Formats: sequence, structure tokens, C-alpha cells
Amino acid sequence: TWKNTTVRLFTFAQTDENPILMKKDLERFLYHLRIEAQVNVMEIDSTEIEPYVYQRTMKMEERVKMLKEMRKNEKITDIQATMDEAVLERKYSRVDGMGFKKPSTTTIDPSTTTPSPERIIPNISDEQQQIPYTVARMHTALKLNQYMRERSSNAQLLVVNLPGPPEVGQNDTYYMEFIEALTEGLPRVLLVRGSGSEVVTIYS
Repeated sequence: TWKNTTVRLFTFAQTDENPILMKKDLERFLYHLRIEAQVNVMEIDSTEIEPYVYQRTMKMEERVKMLKEMRKNEKITDIQATMDEAVLERKYSRVDGMGFKKPSTTTIDPSTTTPSPERIIPNISDEQQQIPYTVARMHTALKLNQYMRERSSNAQLLVVNLPGPPEVGQNDTYYMEFIEALTEGLPRVLLVRGSGSEVVTIYS
């Protein structure tokens, strides 16, 4: 039974937020909802990233890269099979009235061209550009996990805000890695995410 359960609410403030004011606002909000809970505001410094965060991120990058290579090989196999079928069809089909022109070529004399310094763009892959952002997110996930293990290791149930899902076109593997880092070593975790149209308000 959950009748005599003690509810503790933990929220996290960034370095530019006021934790004291945040705690007062949350306590007032819970009071209007008639919810008895202990409010704790923890501060997270995103600039103090531990070395193990980089190690965890690099391992994640290696796994993501390996998955990409596996998917790429599968696509290449499918493409090759399609090309083989197309070649066979073309081989046994009759082609009439098609003229073939010799492809034109353009040569550039290196001695007459000078590179423009404004147009020199370093070869930086999307993965390299994403690493700082990925490290920051992994740092947050591991820090939250550390706080929960230190302060709520004996809790019967942990209700954790579910991070927003990745946008269309983004790698969902990173998202699952963050969820794993967030909940690692915790016995019972319930991930909850609001829809934005909840009916539980202070006026209900």
C-alpha cells in the first residue's frame, strides 16, 4: 500500500537559475494541488565535466559508428542486388534509337588558379560537430543518475521525467544511450512525460 508513502520531489537548477526561488515556487504549487512532498532543488554545473563522462561518450560514439557501418553494409547489399537485376534486364532488352555521345571533359590548369582563403572549409563531419552537445547531454544524464543513486537508492519507486524523444532525422541510438545512463543501477523507475494538455491544475 502507498497510503503512508513519503513523497520527495527532486528538481535540478542550472547555474543561471535561483534554486531558493525555484523551491518556493514548487512548494507553493504543490500546496495548491494539496500534495504533501519534500522539495529538494539540486544544482548542476554543466562546465564541470568529469573524465569518465568523455569515456562514456566515446564508447557510445563507437557503438553508434559500428551500427551505422552495419546498416550501410546492409544497404550496399540491397543496392547491389537491385543493380544486378537492372543489368540483367538491360542486357536482354532491345534498345533502339539511342545515341551515345562522348562525355565532355573540362581541365583546369593549376598554375592559373589560386585558392581563395574565404572558400577554404575544414572537413568536419557531422559526428565531430555533435560531440560537444553529446558530451553535455551525457554529463547531465550521468549526474542525475548519481544524485538519484545517492539520495533515493532505498526508494520503492522512482518517477523520472522522460526526456523528449529525438526529432525526425536524428539518431535515436543516442536517445536510448541517454535513457540507459539516466536509469542505470536504479531498481524501479517509472519514466513519465506530459502531453502538454494535462487536466490536473491548481484550479481543478
